[in-house]
Amino acid sequence: MEIASLHVLGKRIAAFFSRVRPARVIALWRVLRPMEKIIFLACFGIACVGIVWLGIHAYETNTTIIPARGGVFSEGLVQQPQSINPVITNGNETDALLEALIFSGLLKPDGQGGVMPDLAQSFEMKNDGTVYVATLRDNIVWHDNQPLTAQDILFTIDMMKSPALQHPLANFWNSITVQALSDKTIAFTLAKPYVFFPQYLTFKIIPKHVWENVPVNQFLLSELNSKPIGSGPYQFKKLTLDSTNATKQYTLVRFPRYYGSGPYIDTIAIKFYPDTAAAENALRKKEIASFANIPWDDIRAIEQTQRIITLQKPVVPTTIALFMNMNADILKDVLFRKALAYAIDNNAIVQDVFHSYAVPLDAPALVASSTQYIFNPTQSQIFLNALGWKDTNNNGIRDKKMSSRAKTPTELDISLIYLDAPDMQAIAGHIVKNLHDIGVNVALTALQKNEFMNRIDNKSFELILASETTLTGSVPDIYPFWHSSQQAILGLNISQYTNKEIDRIVTDIRKANDPERINILLDGFANRIRADVPAAFLVRPQWTWAIENYIHMPDILFINTPAQRFARANEWYIYTKRIWNN
Repeated sequence: MEIASLHVLGKRIAAFFSRVRPARVIALWRVLRPMEKIIFLACFGIACVGIVWLGIHAYETNTTIIPARGGVFSEGLVQQPQSINPVITNGNETDALLEALIFSGLLKPDGQGGVMPDLAQSFEMKNDGTVYVATLRDNIVWHDNQPLTAQDILFTIDMMKSPALQHPLANFWNSITVQALSDKTIAFTLAKPYVFFPQYLTFKIIPKHVWENVPVNQFLLSELNSKPIGSGPYQFKKLTLDSTNATKQYTLVRFPRYYGSGPYIDTIAIKFYPDTAAAENALRKKEIASFANIPWDDIRAIEQTQRIITLQKPVVPTTIALFMNMNADILKDVLFRKALAYAIDNNAIVQDVFHSYAVPLDAPALVASSTQYIFNPTQSQIFLNALGWKDTNNNGIRDKKMSSRAKTPTELDISLIYLDAPDMQAIAGHIVKNLHDIGVNVALTALQKNEFMNRIDNKSFELILASETTLTGSVPDIYPFWHSSQQAILGLNISQYTNKEIDRIVTDIRKANDPERINILLDGFANRIRADVPAAFLVRPQWTWAIENYIHMPDILFINTPAQRFARANEWYIYTKRIWNN
C-alpha cells in the first residue's frame, strides 16, 4: 500500500468518526442486550487490531532496515602488541589486527578469497596484465585530517624496499615500477603478467608527512608505533597499561571522515589477557564479545556454552605436511616416500590433535582433497619389502645390508625435526608411532623457532614437519613453494623438489586469467605431486573465531591471515533503524 493512499484512507476514517456523535453512541449502547454488547466489543476490538496491524504492515512494507550507529565491540587478545606499523613486519598477529582497523590499502580482502576496492575507487589492468592503474577516491584524509595522495603510496613502497626494514616483500617491490601519474592515480608496471598481483595491493599505507622526517633506522623506536595515525575506519584514542607497563587495552573510535560506508560501531576495545584461559574466561563472563585462535580442545566447550555465540570458521589456506628432503640418500626412491605417506593416519591426527577441527589432505591446501593416500600400512610394508627392508632380527625395526660387502645389516633409521609447539609435537608423536608400526625408527628433534627456520633455510634435515600458508586468496600461488628455482637458501621449496612439468604448471598458473584453465592446471599439479610424493600432506587446520551473535557483519568465508577478519570492520554494526523507501 502506497503512503499517499494510506493518507487518504486516514482522512476518510477521521471524517467518519467526526460525524459520529457521542450521545448517539451512548444511547445505542444502553439499548443493546448483553450478548450484543459482547459482540459489539469483539467487533470493535477486531477493528482496532486490524487498523494497528495495517499500520504496522504498511510501515514495514514501506521502510527498510539499515545499520545504525552506536555500540562497543570488544575483542580479547593474548599476544602483546609491538609495533603497529605496516612496514615493520615481525610476525606479530596483534600488530596486524590493529593495523587492519587503523590503516587502509588500495584494495582489501573481501572475505570470499578475493579483493575489493578500498582506497582505490577504480582499478584497471592493461597491456595484457603487465600494467595496473589505480585511482584513489575523492577527499581521503588521514586521521590527523591531512590529505592522502599517491605520494603516500609511493613512500610506503619505498619504505618496504628499504634494506633497513628487511620487509619480506622488498624483492617483490624492487621488481615493479611504480609511478604517480597524478595525486590520485598510480601505475604499476610488471616485468611479466602476474594474475595474483591485485592480492599484493592490500598492503597498508603509512602517511608520508608523518614518517618522512623519521630516519628509517629509527622506525622501530618511534612512539608513532604505539599511537599510530592511519586512514582506516577506526582511529587511535587511548592506550591503557597495567601495573607492570604491559598493554591492558587499546581503545579505537570511529573516524568521522572515513571515506567508505560506515563505520557504524562507535568504539572498538582490544583487551589483553595473560593467557588463553583468561581470555576464554572473559568471553564467558561477557567482558569481551569475541576471541579467536581458540585451542582445538576448548572449542567444544565454547560451542556448548549457553550464551548466543557464533563460531566463525573461515578457510585459512594452511597446509601442515611432512616434507621429505629429496637430496637425502634414504629419500631418493619414490617407493620409500610412498611407503611413508601410506603409513601416516591423517584421520587420526584430525581426531586426536585437532578434535575434528581440521581437514585431511593429500596435496597442498586448496589444490585437492584427500583421495589417494588413504591410511594403508599394508601397502607401506609391501613397498618396504620390495626395497629390501626387512626385520631380520625381529626387533620391530627393519634393516638391510647396504652393500654386498656389508657384514651386518643397517637398521632403517630416519630423522625428523619439528617446531617445538604443542600441536606440532602431538602430530610428530602420531607420525613416529605410525612409522614405527611399519618398522621405521624415527629420531625426533624439537627445535626452537630460530634454529628451526635456520634448518629450513639451509635444507638441513631428512624429514621436517612444517606448515605453509599461501597469501593469494582462494586461488593459491604455489610457485614459491614448488618451482625448482626456489630450492636455494631462503627458498620455500622445502623438499628441494625438481620437476619440469611442475615448473611449467606453476608458471602457467601465474599467467592464467581463466578460472577453468587455472583449475585444470591445479589438477595437473596435484596429480604430479601425488605421483612423486615430495611430501606427505597431512591436514588443513580449521581456524575458529567465537563472536557474539549481536555483532552483524558480512560473511567471512575465507581469510589468508587472522587479521583479515577485520578487513570489512567498517560494515559491522550492532544496532539497526528503519528508513522510508524512496
